[in-house]
Amino acid sequence: MSSVISPTPLQSQKTHACADSGGDCVAEMAPVFESGLLARQTGQLLTTLGYMFVYLPAFNAHISRHTGELLIAIGKNLTEAAR
Repeated sequence: MSSVISPTPLQSQKTHACADSGGDCVAEMAPVFESGLLARQTGQLLTTLGYMFVYLPAFNAHISRHTGELLIAIGKNLTEAAR
């Protein structure tokens, strides 16, 4: 049994088109997320981490309360800015 992987016709066409362009080939990129969505989700994550650091005993014994409050403030600002 052979383990040779052959490209699909679409992959062959992309390779051929890039070779014909003289090396200046722009590859297709994965879909780019909107910056608002990324900012909102990052804000939510930071807010959640901040609340964990402030209110959960496992964290607040080792991490400064100020650190948690700072994360909450930054997270809220990012979440509001994304709306």
